Amino acid sequence: MANTMQCTLPVLMALLAVALVHPSAAKTVCTLSAVAGVVLTGTCSTNGGAPTNITGAGSSGVLPGTTITYSVNANARASRFVCASNNDVLTFTASVWSDQTFNICEPSLLEIVGCSGATVANSTFTGITRNIAQPGGCAPSKYGPCIAVLGGNRQTGNWWFFSTSNTFTSVITDLSTTGVTRRGGAFALDRAESGGKMNVLVVGSTFTSVSCDSGGSISATDADLTVRNSTCTSNLAVNGGCIHFQSLQKDFLDGILTYAIRKISLERSTFTTGTANNQGGLVAVYRGNVSISGSTFTQGEAREGQCVWLNECADYTEDQIVGNTWTECSTTFTTWCRANNGNVWTSCGVEGPPQCSTQFPSPPSPSPSPSPPPLG
Repeated sequence: MANTMQCTLPVLMALLAVALVHPSAAKTVCTLSAVAGVVLTGTCSTNGGAPTNITGAGSSGVLPGTTITYSVNANARASRFVCASNNDVLTFTASVWSDQTFNICEPSLLEIVGCSGATVANSTFTGITRNIAQPGGCAPSKYGPCIAVLGGNRQTGNWWFFSTSNTFTSVITDLSTTGVTRRGGAFALDRAESGGKMNVLVVGSTFTSVSCDSGGSISATDADLTVRNSTCTSNLAVNGGCIHFQSLQKDFLDGILTYAIRKISLERSTFTTGTANNQGGLVAVYRGNVSISGSTFTQGEAREGQCVWLNECADYTEDQIVGNTWTECSTTFTTWCRANNGNVWTSCGVEGPPQCSTQFPSPPSPSPSPSPPPLG
């Protein structure tokens, strides 16, 4: 009974949150499975109605009672769901993908496009590998192997994606040698063509031994991202060992076209043993409003930014870095790592370009001990 409640509660919370955003929405719940290298099977049901089977290479259709279209890739393992209305709310729960290997061109195992209230909950990805095989010179995908959440051009208002109690283990993206950057080993989050604001909440999720080019576990592009009560361990990327966050799009502000600075908030989460070949052993931010609270960062490695790398001076706000513990990050301390707001700095965990902060002066040499008085 306790296990049932533990699994059900996050789904109910996610559905409640979506219901508040879309009170009259048709609610579709899907459970999918592609385990031990076999093809995808699953069902989707809307408002508790008769289930629709999701299976078969190249199969497609419209889920009854919705404007959601689905399709299964020719590889019979990846699926794509596209919403054509804000009144469609889509939840994937208790889904399992394991021991799947596919090439650089095949899509993510789950693509969610244009859906204004989508949730993935209580699901697992284990032993997933995207290699760099490119049969027939096919066009490479720019997303990681697991989940891609993409905006659509009809989304002009604010919209949400929720991840609740998901587990990603041994998800490997062979780091690209083809010049194509893949985003997000677990989640590729991209506002894309949407004119509305993309909001993402990742809560209670675990990422272990996950890799990708940009964002070993999570890549967020032009989205407000909150990661809460989650754990990221032994992740690998070119930039952003666990998380790669960037604001690229421009919006009009007071009649001036300027970069729309998105928010990234890391709350009560643990980041351990992350590696980036370039920047941000654990987290890399490229233009963002950064808040970090109650979190632990340990043993990051990168060319720049051992633990957290902020690429612009404006990304850093001292009062938004609160109550964190930083261990085995950089040994060079700067004013970004001075004692403040309950942070425990046994190493300097937040770094950026040298013009953004001032290095602490070297500690003074100890004064020589006075000579003992002469005897007698």
